[in-house]
Formats: sequence, C-alpha cells, structure tokens
Amino acid sequence: MAGTENGDSERRKYFRHNLIYAPRKAKLKIEDSDYEVKDISKGGLRFLSDEKLEKQIRGILTVSGNDPEAIEGIIVWRIGNEVGLKFKAISNDAFGFMDES
Repeated sequence: MAGTENGDSERRKYFRHNLIYAPRKAKLKIEDSDYEVKDISKGGLRFLSDEKLEKQIRGILTVSGNDPEAIEGIIVWRIGNEVGLKFKAISNDAFGFMDES
C-alpha cells in the first residue's frame, strides 16, 4: 500500500470514484429512505445520513446510467452525517462504470 505525504499508509484496497462533482449521481435506498452517495469503490461506499441505522445494511444502489444493484454491507465508520459502508460481497459484473478511467 502506498504512503501519503504525511507518512500515513493508504488503507483503501480499491480506487474510490468521487461522485461529488461528477456528472454521474448515485443514491442508496434502504427500506423507504434514499441517501446521497458521495463516493464509491468496488469495496464500499460513503453516503450521507442523519438517521440511526442498523450496522448490517441491505439496499438498492442506483448509479445514473446503470441498472439498480442490490447490495449488502456493514457500516464500518461514521463521522458526523457521513457513513462508510463496506460491501459484504459484490458481483464482478456490478458497477461496470468503475472500470472506466
């Protein structure tokens, strides 16, 4: 894993696609609520929520231009209203847009 400028090692295994300024938008639907996805990788995603959520998440991820995908994951961190979700398993065919660079 590569180090950063301040000497910390990078913890991520996968390249993270930032969706904040991208033309592509994503939302995560959990039960009856929709959440804005800020970035995504093949390992997980970061989304916004002010609600208390269960640690185990099942939902539908919709990325503009792609078919909705059922996802399952575990909340691994929370800072303010930002939530980090690690995917339990994901199809190799899911999120083909991530292969576009």
